[in-house]
Amino acid sequence: FQTFLGKDDVSQEVEEVLAESRVQRNTKLVSVLQLLRTRAVRWQVITVVVTMGCYQLCGLNAIWYYTNNIFSEAGINSETIPYVTLSTGAVETLAAVSSSVLSSGYSEANIRK
Repeated sequence: FQTFLGKDDVSQEVEEVLAESRVQRNTKLVSVLQLLRTRAVRWQVITVVVTMGCYQLCGLNAIWYYTNNIFSEAGINSETIPYVTLSTGAVETLAAVSSSVLSSGYSEANIRK
């Protein structure tokens, strides 16, 4: 810690690590079946599993693999393609983050009911 943080007194950081270690030891691990039986998180788990399954099956990885060829065939200038690809990725990331934020707000509202 001293080398990493660049200071001599790292006692507070060491204490935080030890406290986290104590919390980790007291954390109970649950199986997937137990997680699905817990009503408060069941829909979140199902939503994540279905979303990730659909993501794998939709072919989006193939699209990203061939994106330069796709944009080239669409008539986009080869010097512009990296920027278009970056913009497309940024839009996808923005959509993923915003849908995550919106769905977590919806989930919290349902849990409170």
